[in-house]
Amino acid sequence: MLFRLKPGVGSHVEGRGQNLRKFKAGDLVESDRELDKKYPNKFERLPDIRPVVAPAPVAAPAREPVAEKEVEAPDYRGTFPPEQKPKRGGAKSKKGKDVTDQFDQAADKDVRVVLKDDIYIAYDADRPTLQLDTFESAEALTEWLAGY
Repeated sequence: MLFRLKPGVGSHVEGRGQNLRKFKAGDLVESDRELDKKYPNKFERLPDIRPVVAPAPVAAPAREPVAEKEVEAPDYRGTFPPEQKPKRGGAKSKKGKDVTDQFDQAADKDVRVVLKDDIYIAYDADRPTLQLDTFESAEALTEWLAGY
């Protein structure tokens, strides 16, 4: 017979010694004893479950062998590996003229440099709205990049 331990009633222990099993609320318990009569507030009897015979598996149709073809390797010229980013340069925006290509260390350190009204502005290349610092000369910016 099959029983379910009702929710909110704690746990139940079946068996002795090495055959000891502990059940929690909601667990299914299979027992020869009528647990729903012995413990009426703890168990509910479930209808007997009859085994269902699964249909026999159907074999997939045989596949025809496919002739191997030679495939040419793709041409990756002009693309950049993930660890290298192309240098930015020359683009004008509301922030000013992008002059990152004039500073070798800027691209290596993911810094974007913009020139606006004779002031160099350093931005985080990955977060373009994050302004890192401003400089009045290219030398001051180069010195800052060396320590960044």
